[in-house]
Amino acid sequence: MPSDNHDADRFRRQAGLCREMSAKARSLDEAASWLRLAEDLLRLAEDFEKLRGQKRLLSQRLRRQRALERRPAKLDA
Repeated sequence: MPSDNHDADRFRRQAGLCREMSAKARSLDEAASWLRLAEDLLRLAEDFEKLRGQKRLLSQRLRRQRALERRPAKLDA
C-alpha cells in the first residue's frame, strides 16, 4: 500500500508541473490543455487514495474471516 501513496503523490507532483507549464504556454489553447491534464492527474491521485482505503478494508475483512475459519467449531451438547 505504500506504493499507492507514492503513486498518488507522484500524480500530484506531475499536476503541479502541468500547472507550471500552463503558465508558460504560448496560447490559451495550450494553457487549457495543460490545465486539463493537471485536473486529470489530480483525479488519478484521488482514485488511488480511494482504492488504498478500499484495499485496507478488504484486507481487514479477509483477516477477520480467516481468523474465524481457524477457530475450532463449537459442538452442541
